[in-house]
Amino acid sequence: MVVRVIEPRQMGRQASEAAKKFIAMQDPKHPIHFVEIIKRPGQTLGLYIREGNGVDRNDGVFISRIALETAVYNSGCLKVGDEILAVNLVDVTHMSLDDVVIIMSIPRRLVLATRHGPHQPVSHSRQTEHKAPPVVVIKRELNEDESDHATSNHVRYSVS
Repeated sequence: MVVRVIEPRQMGRQASEAAKKFIAMQDPKHPIHFVEIIKRPGQTLGLYIREGNGVDRNDGVFISRIALETAVYNSGCLKVGDEILAVNLVDVTHMSLDDVVIIMSIPRRLVLATRHGPHQPVSHSRQTEHKAPPVVVIKRELNEDESDHATSNHVRYSVS
């Protein structure tokens, strides 16, 4: 899978013209980026989307989570809290979440118009999603009659 930020001029003349609509929506605090994703058929993107940003908006499509060690995660092009404005220059700001999922799953090449916004607090960001592996403690329990015979083959182990 390839994930990279592209400039509108890299999309061709006609697409570049269509991209101007989204570029006009940007401001210095919330820049618009175009992220190209090229995937194999049936390959998952490794990102999760939600309706609303979970803070102050109930509309729009936002990235809510990015799976660890995926191409999207490793690229750093998309972040939790980014708003997806368009998929292949089709405005998705007023579409249902189900429709957005469908149009993102079909094509091999996606160009997402995204607006970087205020991102989730650090506790929800992708840097802290990684959890340490669980600790497994193996206790050796001796039966009363085995305590006198340290070489016994009847030792029980319990995992806790």
